[in-house]
Parts: sequence; structure tokens; C-alpha cells
Amino acid sequence: MAIDIIAAILMIFRVVLGFVLILIVPGLFLSLVFFPRISDLEFMDRLIYTVVLSIGSVLVSVLFMDVALGIDVTPVNIILTIFFVSGIFCILWIIRLYFPEIHIPGNMQDKIVSRFRLKKILGK
Repeated sequence: MAIDIIAAILMIFRVVLGFVLILIVPGLFLSLVFFPRISDLEFMDRLIYTVVLSIGSVLVSVLFMDVALGIDVTPVNIILTIFFVSGIFCILWIIRLYFPEIHIPGNMQDKIVSRFRLKKILGK
């Protein structure tokens, strides 16, 4: 009886930990790469970005692991891949947080908008 309760509690803990690992961890670090300070986004915006980016990054990393690298898709390999990708995002966030002077030259959105406006003006 007591063993069944402990097994059920451990299974619930495993499921919750799995959901957190898949739905929050990679997306949180990726959203922190884009918006380094916690105050850059409101809580709900950060939560939405976190969940969406987590789903996307996990899907892409598992597909890359399977198709490009040829690694078997097992739960252990998926967990290791998620930790690896999250670690890379965490390192990028720390670099972006502590070295704000390092940035990509120019703003890509401004370049795209200016090219679109130039094409529209020239009639191309």
C-alpha cells in the first residue's frame, strides 16, 4: 500500500518535471536571449514566449538530432538534447546580459523595412 503511494507520487513528480523540461526550460532561456533583463517583458508575455519558443526549439532540436545527426530518438537522448540546447541558450543569455556592448551590427528589422520601402518607392 505504502509502496503504491510512493510510486504514484514519484510518477506525478516525473510527469510534472517532464512538462517543465519540455514546455518551459528551453523557451525561457531563449526568451532571455532575446530580452535579457527580466523587466523587458511583462509576466504573461514572457510566459507566452517561453511556451511557444520551448515547443519550437524542442521540435527543431529533436528533428535535427534524428535527421541530421542520425541519433536514435529515445527519452534519454531527448533529455540530453534539451539540456544541451538550453545550456547554449543560457550561455548566450549570460553573454548578452553581462556584455551589452556586443551586438549584431545594424537592426535586421530596420534593414528589411527600408528595403521594402525602397522597392515600393522604385516600383519594383
